[in-house]
Amino acid sequence: MSQQNQEVDKWKTVYKEVRGALDFRVANLNAQQQRIANVLFANGLIFGFLGASAGVFFDSKVPKWPTSILYVASMCSLALGLVAAVAALWPLIDPLSPSKAERNTKQFTQFLKDQGKILSKPIAVLWNKIAPQSGEYTSDAGFFLDPEEILNAANLREVELLHKLSRSIVANVAYSKHIATFRFRRGWIRAQLVFIVSGILLLIAALITRLFIS
Repeated sequence: MSQQNQEVDKWKTVYKEVRGALDFRVANLNAQQQRIANVLFANGLIFGFLGASAGVFFDSKVPKWPTSILYVASMCSLALGLVAAVAALWPLIDPLSPSKAERNTKQFTQFLKDQGKILSKPIAVLWNKIAPQSGEYTSDAGFFLDPEEILNAANLREVELLHKLSRSIVANVAYSKHIATFRFRRGWIRAQLVFIVSGILLLIAALITRLFIS
């Protein structure tokens, strides 16, 4: 009896640690997503402010070079920052997907196809090359997320149930590729920050030329 209790305690510890590792990864992804959203909000405000100030830089008395050109370059840089933020926020993890066909049909690809096949094809191909791919889906991957499945497994011994839950979490992590998604988003965050900083520097240059050259 004592040996059985030790086995149960061991698997309780294993399940706790495995679940803790999963929760840590998910928490980091959520925090990263919130940071992207915050920067996106700031980017949008600057972009909107610049759009509302277009008349200042396109006045007939303002020379196109360098003032107007610098302003347009600033707007383009900030627009690219918005694109980078959207790419970083695009959902890539679908932990409940039971079908390999569903996994291979990316939401981003489908969205672009709806907008126009001529534009969507090259972008979709590029996106599928750079975006992290999901791992191999197994029946275990969704077990710990399915209340009905867990209830049906209530007749198992406690050790067996804990082992099944732990194995399910590990399989789900292997399928979801949290680390790959985290790194992929981090790359887009860096690109977003570079575009924002470049846009602000170009705007400052445009303001200086607007004040002193015109």
